[in-house]
Amino acid sequence: MGLSFKKIGDNEVEAEGGKQESVMEAELRNAAGSPVQKLRVELRWTQPVLADRTEGGKVSKFLGKLTNTAREADKKTDVDANAVLFVGDEDVEFAGPDNLAAGEGFVKHRGNVISGSDDKPEIIDVDLKSLAEDPRTQDFTAIAFTASCFRGDFTKVTGARVTFIDDTNGTSEVLDQIRFSITASNNPNGLPNNAALVAAVVKQDGVFHLRKGIKTYGRANDWRGLAPLCRASVQV
Repeated sequence: MGLSFKKIGDNEVEAEGGKQESVMEAELRNAAGSPVQKLRVELRWTQPVLADRTEGGKVSKFLGKLTNTAREADKKTDVDANAVLFVGDEDVEFAGPDNLAAGEGFVKHRGNVISGSDDKPEIIDVDLKSLAEDPRTQDFTAIAFTASCFRGDFTKVTGARVTFIDDTNGTSEVLDQIRFSITASNNPNGLPNNAALVAAVVKQDGVFHLRKGIKTYGRANDWRGLAPLCRASVQV
């Protein structure tokens, strides 16, 4: 994780009791100093472990396993990785489990994942070089990376983290990892948060930077709801 971050401001994280974080930014370069051309973004989380109900005889254990399977399917929180593309502070496009490609196909989601475990993260691939050079996408100024719950809410999961990886030459060099601790803070409607802005990639003078320390939480049912969480943090 060799990115060289510098502080560019502060962010008050409302969902964490007014906690203030430093907003940090680093040019996206690998350990060799070369610009990252292809970025892989991986979202992981840990599902809750439910109490085992397989005590007793063979029949009881069999029925217990069926009950556990049904309970686990019902209780699992489905966290989605999303990318919201901006021109200035106006959201333009979105890539997520229900829309697998954006930015002329240069931003791609690999498909929905339920477990979120170490070996099964949700993944978004970003071809930064093509985004910057293709005439159709040169106006894009930022990509906000968010996590949102299609089912359940963040109070049900732990260990949420997003890893940024340089995939330019297939070396899978880890550039940075951002962990975010979800709280049970409620919105005015009394419901727990189910969406979070985690980080953003912003383009300044043709150079891409990773911006972190901008975590914001709220509720959103689709990408149009996610975009307002991101706007203030993606302005260059």
